[in-house]
Amino acid sequence: MAKTSCQKSLKKIDIYGREITLTYGGERKFKTEVGGVISLISIFIVLAFALSQIKKIALNDMKSFAS
Repeated sequence: MAKTSCQKSLKKIDIYGREITLTYGGERKFKTEVGGVISLISIFIVLAFALSQIKKIALNDMKSFAS
């Protein structure tokens, strides 16, 4: 019984334990080509919007709604 409680105590203090999860092909996330295309499109949209805002700031073309 002492061995069992010692083992339990050692397991509790293990800081290098790995989380047990299901994987597919060694990856934790199931990635697809469609997901990659959608990711690229969304990144392009965000960058285009950010660049348009930077251009407006640089040209001092921001419109204010303040009265």
